[in-house]
Amino acid sequence: MRSLRSYADAMSRRQLVVVTGLVAGSVAAAALLVFSEGSGPAEWLFGSVVLSLLALVVRQGASAWLRARQEAARAAALTNVDPAAIARQAVREERRRLAEDIGVHLRQTLVTVAEAASAARRLVDPTPVVREIHQQARQAASELRWQLGLLREPGQTQQSPVPAPVATPHWRARDAILGLFVAAVAVIEAIAYPRVEGFAGSVLSVGLTGLAGATVVAWRAAPGLAALAGGSLYLAGWVFDAPLVAGFWCFAAVCGVLWVIAARAGSTTVDLCGGAFLILSAGIASWVSDPENAGLLIGTMLLAVFGGLIVRLARRWARAARAAARERERELAAAAQSAVDAERGTFAREIHDVVSHAVGVIAMQAAAADVSWPANPTAAWASIDVIEDTARSALAELDRLPTETPAQQRTTADITALVNRVRAAGTPVDLTLIGEIPPALIDTVYRIVQESLTNIIRHSPGAHAQVTITQSGDQLDVRVCDTGPSAERTGDSRPDAAATSGRGYGLIGLGERVEFAGGSFTAAAIPGVGFQVAAVLPSPTVPTATAGACPATQGAE
Repeated sequence: MRSLRSYADAMSRRQLVVVTGLVAGSVAAAALLVFSEGSGPAEWLFGSVVLSLLALVVRQGASAWLRARQEAARAAALTNVDPAAIARQAVREERRRLAEDIGVHLRQTLVTVAEAASAARRLVDPTPVVREIHQQARQAASELRWQLGLLREPGQTQQSPVPAPVATPHWRARDAILGLFVAAVAVIEAIAYPRVEGFAGSVLSVGLTGLAGATVVAWRAAPGLAALAGGSLYLAGWVFDAPLVAGFWCFAAVCGVLWVIAARAGSTTVDLCGGAFLILSAGIASWVSDPENAGLLIGTMLLAVFGGLIVRLARRWARAARAAARERERELAAAAQSAVDAERGTFAREIHDVVSHAVGVIAMQAAAADVSWPANPTAAWASIDVIEDTARSALAELDRLPTETPAQQRTTADITALVNRVRAAGTPVDLTLIGEIPPALIDTVYRIVQESLTNIIRHSPGAHAQVTITQSGDQLDVRVCDTGPSAERTGDSRPDAAATSGRGYGLIGLGERVEFAGGSFTAAAIPGVGFQVAAVLPSPTVPTATAGACPATQGAE
């Protein structure tokens, strides 16, 4: 707010300097023209005022057209902006922000867990550290669920802006002050000028001239009525042989009102008719009663109308360009918001895939180490080793999350290493690989296996798992079965997850990931077998198929 106020103050000072320069130049030019011809101070003063007003009219028109051109250039520039580029930039910024807001906390937890596990190896009794690790894993799981809930909430939809109400002209105190001032100037001029010319003006002429000057009080609120009143006063002076005395007041009360009518976009029929009536009445009355000054009055009135029309056209152009720019900005913002919303879902899946598995393994191994010590120290130390290895592996996974550049491509060896870590954590897993996994599908397959094994660790500890990956040439079949209880699993450790959504973030994310790849996904209990997660992924340019059940007999790696 302070910067905006400073900018406005700077602009006001700049405008004041420009106006002052124009007036000073006009005064100098009038002096050069008048005094070179031997005229007096009165002519110089009049010429200075006329040239100053002419310069200000030209400046106002030029400024209006310059602003219009700037708005048009801005609208054209926005039209040439690629929505896809804006969306990509918004996605990069959102991913960077999410990585800072979410990844930092989870990363710190994993670092603490890895360091604690390493330190526990040097202790005589690791139980306190193991219990602390278990508590940190539970807190990390809670933090992860909360963050994933925020990420999956839809972003704020942009509402169509409510059109701003059209400002209605109203009476202002400064207009009343201006009216009194111009009326006073008109009265003084109506008294002084006739005496300078060598005759005394009538009281009626002075009164009509003063009233005509006072009509400027309505130049903002009701310019049409002001013009009608001014024109009527000119006609009254003509009819009653008490003509209005021309002077400086005409520039404000006559030309100012005509300027407002011509420049204002909201001028009504009354305003236009009033302006035309004022021009005709003033022109005819002045031509009859004061032919020497009639040409100047008519010229200044036409100049006011012409300058006002120029400003009006420029403002209309600027409004149209501004409206087009705002509409384009809304379109670009909508494209960016849509991309950001999709990116939040993608980031949610990636964070869940990376951290959820690690947190589940760490929590289970911490509990196992606590139970095993001191009766089975070998098992406890093995669990601590798994904790450290899992935490460091998850940290490496977080480092692989793409921000500006794509993540490093996984290989089949990553899937084998994942299975080996789960085996080391105490869950028996058989892995069967038939055929080669297409490189484009390895990341998806890795996430399917990772999430499925994580669910087995959390919901069916001790169950035997079977991972089967089959590439048949036209499709890739991925199935993960276990011998645990045949109850529906949500992929979420919250007790109310099944009741509220039927699925947790893990299985939802897997379903979305498989659908994005053009495949089919199921996760359900198989009577007499256990629980199965199955996905069928199409090989590149190959149609998809449906998922089957786990084979009755499966080979081990």
